[in-house]
Amino acid sequence: MNPAANYLDQILGDSTEAKMALREIPIFNGISLPLLDLLYRYSKVVALQEGVTLIKEGEFDQWVYLVITGKLAVFVGDERVDTIFNSLVGERCLLGEPRKATLKADKGGVTALGVDMALLDYLNQSSGQDISNVGLYIEMLSCVVQALINRVADLEYNQYDIASKFARFKESQEISVIINNLKENTYQHDKKINFTLYNYLSKHDKMKLAKSLEVDQFTIDSRALYAQCINDGHHHMLYEIAEIIRKTQSNQTHLEGPILSETTRNYNFHRLVGIIGDKMISHSETKKMAGQHNRTITDFAWRHNFKLQRDMNMELPPLFRWLKRDFGYTDFDIIEVLRLMLQATSDYTSKINTGIKTMLGSLTQLTFIKKLGEAAYDADYSIEEFFEHHTLDEMMPMITKGVLEVHLVHPVLERLGLDHPSATPPSPPSSPARDDSLQGMADSLFE
Repeated sequence: MNPAANYLDQILGDSTEAKMALREIPIFNGISLPLLDLLYRYSKVVALQEGVTLIKEGEFDQWVYLVITGKLAVFVGDERVDTIFNSLVGERCLLGEPRKATLKADKGGVTALGVDMALLDYLNQSSGQDISNVGLYIEMLSCVVQALINRVADLEYNQYDIASKFARFKESQEISVIINNLKENTYQHDKKINFTLYNYLSKHDKMKLAKSLEVDQFTIDSRALYAQCINDGHHHMLYEIAEIIRKTQSNQTHLEGPILSETTRNYNFHRLVGIIGDKMISHSETKKMAGQHNRTITDFAWRHNFKLQRDMNMELPPLFRWLKRDFGYTDFDIIEVLRLMLQATSDYTSKINTGIKTMLGSLTQLTFIKKLGEAAYDADYSIEEFFEHHTLDEMMPMITKGVLEVHLVHPVLERLGLDHPSATPPSPPSSPARDDSLQGMADSLFE
């Protein structure tokens, strides 16, 4: 890795503006001042040129990254498998696991905030001397877990959004085929479609109906109809007819396709709540059997307390207060719960990402929309408009960048002599020696 990186306090000194800028990152928006100070001591700005590695598969370190600008290309082995737009990456290091993929800066480079989770080691070791550090430990771990839970809710929206676009894309293909069939008079012997055409034309254009009727006075010569629509400039009528035929042929809504059922119906926020709930019920039963607690969590109670708020965010502190008040959970029990949530949510996020990738892969296989004749263009069906309202960038969670860049990113890069990730970075100064332990998280965090 060749990042321009140093701890913020060593580069910028005790800068109030830089510290407060960290709160522009949503997961740190409401953190306490003691945690903000600690975060400032254990964070760095990373600037990577295109192709430079941020995280390497198989290696182990203790860094979580929040992408500020740019995109990360994901590689497993030598194969590129994904592009990451998420604001948070690398959280599985908290579970004591090696990196499962390599992340490299994509075109235009990447700037990111790296947080050295050795700060949890520091809090864990000093908690016996200062009990307030247990609260900071929970607060920091909660930030990461809360971001992951909110990401699942965002990803579920992304699934529906992409699925609806996929359905629209598929509809346009079906209409393309139908219009071509009208042009070729393919429906000549289809009584159901002929009846549909007859009804439509009798209400909208009896002249075209009369000119397109066959000698049996019921069958429609759709070639003649197609020619009349083109000659008269009535392209919209061809599209309307094709849409009616499509609905006549289909007995299901456009969102009931197999791709949607395999992803959004199987992996969604509601199911995640159930998965974590099952683990929590088992956890509380174990505690009760050991005589540590006197009650067992029920599924109903869990779902009532573990849910998104009106702003579509998950707030963990009220949940923890409920566990402490009604079940006698201690701060150290809460740390166990957070670790459980981290494992379950991180695993679940990977599955949802796989589902989204399946749908996007299906879209990319359809490399173009067949020409729909003049009618298709009047209907505004084109590949360029496919992601008109929500680009992939907009769908993925993004963080506020203005204050963060002005007061933190730009000053750091300027002092390191680096204006932009695409520039050639100088050799970074060595990271400052710290008194805090950097031992493996797997052995020390949750003992």
